[in-house]
Amino acid sequence: MSGDDESHYSAMLELSADEIKKMDPFRDDPSPLPDVGNELEVPAPIFREDESKLDPTVYCLCGHCRRMETLEESFCCLSKKHDSADCITADVMFDKLLDPMVLEINLRSVWAAGVEDTEDNGIHNVNLRYSAYRTIYIWMNRGKKTKSGRRRYPLPSCVVSHVRRKYPSLSYTGFLASKSPVYKKKKKF
Repeated sequence: MSGDDESHYSAMLELSADEIKKMDPFRDDPSPLPDVGNELEVPAPIFREDESKLDPTVYCLCGHCRRMETLEESFCCLSKKHDSADCITADVMFDKLLDPMVLEINLRSVWAAGVEDTEDNGIHNVNLRYSAYRTIYIWMNRGKKTKSGRRRYPLPSCVVSHVRRKYPSLSYTGFLASKSPVYKKKKKF
């Protein structure tokens, strides 16, 4: 290793878990060449004409949506089929699912199953918000089939906004398109 590589490596060892999670693991990889058979989903860059689509006044039908970071997250609950003509956040069951005790039980069940998709096993707003998204996602998609390979889909803007107001924090991750943590292998100790 050269001197620069060693200093870069030693600096990496001093990073916190949060700092490491924020790093792009593919930052040094070359850009993939276009491949006709490549079925990898790559988020489209936001162009100026698409910027307006992030504005909730363009897509919101329920009156509760807020501006999201990506086009994929910028949609209203009423643009998806559900049982009511009202915002899904007004549903009585929605508030019951956001009860802190329900979310804590959900978290403890996930952790007991060996899924370690949270940074720690504490009961605090970050983990309660994770549990809320997970619980609401399952409730909203009950009985629906998912496309093979992809297990996560974004929640409507109004749902995310409501959960963030109820369980706030200083920063938010946003939607990450990946396989569901339920399909992760258990950690071996």
